[in-house]
Amino acid sequence: MFKARWRDAEKDLSSWRNSPLRPLIEELSASLDDETREEIQTQVDEAQRELADHDEVAATAERISERLIAIAGEQHAVPVSLGLAPTRVDALLRSLRLLLDSGIRGIGDASLGTANLIFLALKSLELDRLVNDGERDHTFFVVEEPEAHLHPHVQRLVYRYFLGTDGDNGDEGTPLTTILTTHSPHIASVTPIRSIVLLRHDPEGGKTIAVSTANAPFTPRDEDDLQRYIDVTRGEIFFFTWGDLGGRGC
Repeated sequence: MFKARWRDAEKDLSSWRNSPLRPLIEELSASLDDETREEIQTQVDEAQRELADHDEVAATAERISERLIAIAGEQHAVPVSLGLAPTRVDALLRSLRLLLDSGIRGIGDASLGTANLIFLALKSLELDRLVNDGERDHTFFVVEEPEAHLHPHVQRLVYRYFLGTDGDNGDEGTPLTTILTTHSPHIASVTPIRSIVLLRHDPEGGKTIAVSTANAPFTPRDEDDLQRYIDVTRGEIFFFTWGDLGGRGC
């Protein structure tokens, strides 16, 4: 089971420990050979020296050192300088962050919808790596409410993407089954009629009951008619607690 929950997407993206970017950076770090590491280290060291040697930067570091000496004396004041941190390649890679708009903005400045999309993209890439490395024979990828903070058009795009990557919808060799939980009629309106599972709470039995359309006794004509009938407005019928369907033609 592989879950993508984005209740704290922005917070997780900003934290190295919980960030879905972390597995990708660790994979990147492991893929670097010694020659590439040495090249990166040289470039970082050169940039560090150029910055530290800049007159204004050096003058600011000197002011800090002088104030430390004035406060604690030369015996207790530690030498300081200004520079880029960190400088080791592995630590430098861990400091990498996703930037938006050609590096102008960080994740913290992004909309909640954008942060959620980035979070979902990173999670799906992590899943790809696990599958490609043979760590998963088959995975159920569960995405909770993918519509959160997304424009209706983008909601449908997200759903269609995962519909196309699900092994049950084309490539039988794909070791992936995708489950999306949703309250969105926009997603319901583009969902194949036999891919729907409704969950209902049974107050009498005190349990949740699942009803699937997978084996419903629909004829091919029924399926086509229902698929055309369920638009964004009518998609609300999947989320009724109780409803009365009637009228002409029913």
